[in-house]
Amino acid sequence: MTSNSNLNSALNSSSSSVQAFENFSWSTECESSALPSGSVLSITCECDAAYLEKKREASAHLSSQAVYAASEKMLQLLGEAWPEHPVLSDEYENIRWEWDIVLTDNQRIQALNEQHRNKSSATDVLSFPGLEFQKNKTNDALSVFPIQNLGSVVISLEWANEYAAQCERSSQQPSTSEQVRYFILDRLMHGLLHILGQHHDTMPDYKRVVEWQTQAVLAAFELPQNCESGGSDES
Repeated sequence: MTSNSNLNSALNSSSSSVQAFENFSWSTECESSALPSGSVLSITCECDAAYLEKKREASAHLSSQAVYAASEKMLQLLGEAWPEHPVLSDEYENIRWEWDIVLTDNQRIQALNEQHRNKSSATDVLSFPGLEFQKNKTNDALSVFPIQNLGSVVISLEWANEYAAQCERSSQQPSTSEQVRYFILDRLMHGLLHILGQHHDTMPDYKRVVEWQTQAVLAAFELPQNCESGGSDES
């Protein structure tokens, strides 16, 4: 988990260069039953142009509806465990919570991992919180600014496709785009929890996070057969 500052410059991404790839570039903004009155969750997804140049035929894509359904379920689960969370508390109404998703490749995510975490290896997901959330700690700035950036989650599509290939080898059945989408949604939910301040420093916390991720993803579509969560858990 790293700071959200300088992420855009580190990626050198250009939204205009990926507009033709509608499966990868979208934004959605909806009210959620998990949020206080008047608040909305705004999600923007962009694919790093460098990856698309390398692999234009990439089959994995995410729909805004699937991501939103999984995110809403995750917020509901978080609210049960942390009802006073600023994103979910009635104390902070009429706020637009922005969340950015960036899809990239192993090379780019490895560069980010080395730059921000001093780890010279690729990983599946990195999270860049825009705000700091801690239990029993208030944030007065949330009452002042109606637009708040939760942060960014970076996913390696290349890692996701490699994961699907591993599922194919283990099950001796062809991998599917459903498996890739499941993996990406699972990793996105993991990253979302991190930028919301929910971590897993103990085994009970880890088991709870994994269960939440599964429930959130299943809110979007069915879990593919013969394939379980396969993240590196390095966000």
